[in-house]
Amino acid sequence: MKQISIEKIRDIAKACLEKTKQYRPQLMLEIGDRIEIMVLGWEDATKEKMMDSLREYIQSKNIQRYFMIMEAWMSKVDKGESPYIRATNSKNREEILVINEFCKDGNNKQIIIPFYRENDNIKFGEETCESKVASLWNFYLEKEGVDERFDNLVKNIDNSFIEKQAKILSNKFRHKFESGYDRNKLTEEIIEEMNKIKRKVDEKRIEDGNKI
Repeated sequence: MKQISIEKIRDIAKACLEKTKQYRPQLMLEIGDRIEIMVLGWEDATKEKMMDSLREYIQSKNIQRYFMIMEAWMSKVDKGESPYIRATNSKNREEILVINEFCKDGNNKQIIIPFYRENDNIKFGEETCESKVASLWNFYLEKEGVDERFDNLVKNIDNSFIEKQAKILSNKFRHKFESGYDRNKLTEEIIEEMNKIKRKVDEKRIEDGNKI
């Protein structure tokens, strides 16, 4: 059987979204000479258990390649502009259609297509294609490795935000430092400002809820 391409999956997914106005998360597994399709649904409380079951199933069947297709939210912010926050909670979010191709040999691909709703129609934006795919849906990776990479991503985003805020604070208090302002009082004011920044990061984390 000729392997189905990610581009073909993309075309089918776009046509489905245009027709039904929604796309339920779908897993397409290559098993021998056939395609097995799973339509997924979950609650936050059961998602991790479901993903563990899918990981075990893919490993037990020795599946070499599969696709994950779903709607999602995406949010883009410049580096250092914000601490980590889930796209679902972001004011700058946009809807996207995501098609992931995962291969056991690591030759993965991802197509992301932004879209918006106009009256009763779906309008697609410019798609992007990536070969370096970092996703929680890559079941060929050990679970601990996925969690670690996610935690590092969050940490890097938060650190970039804090570093940028520190530079802003440096400029804000420069005139006091150069004018001979009381050093103890200046230190207290800087610490208070840094604590406000840390609280902002913590508040975003509380708003964010579950990470998956």
